[in-house]
Amino acid sequence: MKLRSYELKFLIIIILLLTINVFTFAYSASDFAYLSEIDRNFLKGNIYFIDLDQQILQKSFNSMNDIRLFDLDGANIDYKMISLKGSYSEPEFVKIIKKDKDENGNQRLYIVTDNKTKEFFSIESSSFEYDFKVIIEASVDGKLFNKVGEDNIYSVSNLSGVLKNKIYLSSGKRSRYFRFTFLDTHDVLEKEFSKHDLLKKVKTNSKDFIYDVKITTTYIGRPLKKYDRLVINNPDFKDDGEKYVYESSFKLPLEEIDLNISNPIFLRNVKIFVSSKDSKFSLNKEVNIYRMILAQGVGNTSIKLDGSYFDRIRIELEKKKGRPFRVNQLSYKWIRKRIYFTVKKNLSRIFFGIGNANLSEKDDAFGDLFKGQDLQTISAVNVKLIDLKRSQEYKKKPVKFEKPKEKSFVDKYLFHIILFIIAFIIIVWILFQFKEES
Repeated sequence: MKLRSYELKFLIIIILLLTINVFTFAYSASDFAYLSEIDRNFLKGNIYFIDLDQQILQKSFNSMNDIRLFDLDGANIDYKMISLKGSYSEPEFVKIIKKDKDENGNQRLYIVTDNKTKEFFSIESSSFEYDFKVIIEASVDGKLFNKVGEDNIYSVSNLSGVLKNKIYLSSGKRSRYFRFTFLDTHDVLEKEFSKHDLLKKVKTNSKDFIYDVKITTTYIGRPLKKYDRLVINNPDFKDDGEKYVYESSFKLPLEEIDLNISNPIFLRNVKIFVSSKDSKFSLNKEVNIYRMILAQGVGNTSIKLDGSYFDRIRIELEKKKGRPFRVNQLSYKWIRKRIYFTVKKNLSRIFFGIGNANLSEKDDAFGDLFKGQDLQTISAVNVKLIDLKRSQEYKKKPVKFEKPKEKSFVDKYLFHIILFIIAFIIIVWILFQFKEES
């Protein structure tokens, strides 16, 4: 059978269509409100990274989902975004090998660890109310012990956030054997809070506390954690009768709030409300902040948030009679964001674009390339965005902030289904032509 010329052309077009697996979109300056042109020699196979500072993150229109990298032809460059991890490994439980009492009747625990360098110990128990002084001694052979740390640990069940269970080591960080002595002094909470009628006496004794105690140690690792922060001096908290209120608007991946307060001793309830994409405020975290002078400045004025990316935040501080409450400084903190990328061919220039509400969650195929690997330990070249400019060509399009609906099977594969049907028809037609010729 000999195909006619128009039949051959039609067949070639169909075959070319069938070789297209996915749609590809070219990006340009008109797609992004902010653009950075990066001139350098990008070599195929090399790995590069960009740290995203506060100015970059605040330019995002869609919670960092609108970041794109592309080359001169508009071809997409895949990337992987991470939060720089902490400098410590996961906490590891240590083995308790013995329990006894000292000559004064104080409860003691003996533990054994490996030879890694340790930063601090965390002590936990099912007892929700406690207040002890803990003395930590270290030994190389488990026989001769020397003091390497001392601090108070405490917890109050009816006061959320009033908790301290970590003790840092001043020496002996490479020792294997440790001895913990628990002193029932109750010299922190009772001396500080009870005289101000802030809480009742703590009744848990050390014998009950160590009955099912769990101790973890955190080893010193590479100093990788990097916090970025937005600091506001003398924030204007409004007196709202029963509380002090502060509101601010921004777009940042917040993880923690620090309050710098001038009052020497206090215990106040704090409520944090957050909002994203023009939604109403919702309660994110409620906790108590406090400070104790007699306990050498022990306290807590940091609040860890649930979630990360917010547009607005509202802070409500409990108001009490007496001395005015003064917040000197407010710090919004987040772990630094970083994107890693590579190129499929040598390039002399690439573009970084951010600021497009139409771009939603990014399909990140690049992440599979390094599956199971720690990107921070891979050798990579740091690329800095020196001049992130507002694009004069950006064409803003009205967008409703709605969660994208899950596509049905037909929606996802409609293009491929149509091509399959066409291909099937063509194949049947060709076979029919052969049959007629024969």
